[in-house]
Amino acid sequence: SVFRYDEEPQAGRRREFTQAGIELVGASGPEADAEMLAVAVAALQALNISRFQLNVGQVAFLQAILSGSQLENGDLRRLEQVIDRKNDVELQRTLGELGITGDAARAIRAIPHLCGDEGVLDEAQRLSPNTKARQAIERLRRVYELLRLEGVAEHIILDLGEVRRMAY
Repeated sequence: SVFRYDEEPQAGRRREFTQAGIELVGASGPEADAEMLAVAVAALQALNISRFQLNVGQVAFLQAILSGSQLENGDLRRLEQVIDRKNDVELQRTLGELGITGDAARAIRAIPHLCGDEGVLDEAQRLSPNTKARQAIERLRRVYELLRLEGVAEHIILDLGEVRRMAY
């Protein structure tokens, strides 16, 4: 059991939930990410769970979009929570309150809707306001390619709206 302390409970969403995980120590890069996801798929299949999906995000995409912004930690958490709720009106208002405009605001407004197969990566690349954002998407693209080669991509949903850092 883990406890999410960074937000208030909401209807259908609890602070305490069950989570399982593994750690890969000493390796990094898309290959390591793909390996961890492939292990998760294999574990679920070994439990004879036939229908499941893993939602995979890329926190570095949002971080890159915000590079140069002077957001304080509380503002970043607030923005992450608004993106997670996928409420376009609230997101627009929050971006205005935080002073995020232009290409960065346009990309952030799209994030909650960038969910699906690898086609979302093309849209994210088009919206990327800087090199770091494009690199974050290319890393996720490579992970997805490796998962396709491994034969497990059918269980993967790319969801760039998965932006919250894991805070326990």
